[in-house]
Amino acid sequence: MPPTRLALLLAAALLAPAAAHAQTDGNRWVPDPLASKLLVGPTARSIPSGQFDAGVMEVLVPFVSFGAFDRFSLTAAMPLPMMTENVDRQFFLLPKAEVVRTGSLSAAVGLGAILGDEDIDAPVAMGFGVVTVGPPDRAVHFGAATGLIDRSGAEARGVLWMLGGEQRIGRRTKLLTENYSTFDGESTILSGGMRVFGRHFAVEVAGGVFISEDETSLFPLLNLTYSLGRNRP
Repeated sequence: MPPTRLALLLAAALLAPAAAHAQTDGNRWVPDPLASKLLVGPTARSIPSGQFDAGVMEVLVPFVSFGAFDRFSLTAAMPLPMMTENVDRQFFLLPKAEVVRTGSLSAAVGLGAILGDEDIDAPVAMGFGVVTVGPPDRAVHFGAATGLIDRSGAEARGVLWMLGGEQRIGRRTKLLTENYSTFDGESTILSGGMRVFGRHFAVEVAGGVFISEDETSLFPLLNLTYSLGRNRP
């Protein structure tokens, strides 16, 4: 089965009404403090103004996110030294602006930047857009990103698309899927897992598979996040 079709099936399965029996009274369910992100990538929802998130992805990549305004947020990350030999000179910056918010539909645009070592073989700036359809308890996310410039200042080519989903299954639990593919379909990442959270703390446990013409590999994912400030109800 082609990876793109498998990604669509994963999202469809996740959003099936498997949790129809769960309590949907918002007063009894704990709000998800990380509604602005999936496992790694962003949703179109903004971080509430004044909320500050700090955590680690894969235990080795510390990050911080801040809701500077009601519809604008900024995320920064810097992998720990054991990740790569040049990691002490790498810094990732991700500003995001929510440009549409109408009921259960949100859309956002943003930029991604890699600051640091001159030998990084990757775009140093990229633009992205993401659309979220549905409330935080049950939604589908569509996104795309493209490189803008590389280290030499030349135009960076290539398009990456994303399909994600989230499904609340309990008072403090949510299923997540996040899938990526290059425009030509030569490389694909499929991932899924669970988020367990309180009002200020969240743990995400997931797994995924990387598929390309040359290799197929599995990987685990463990994220820990603590949120301070105002969480969106």
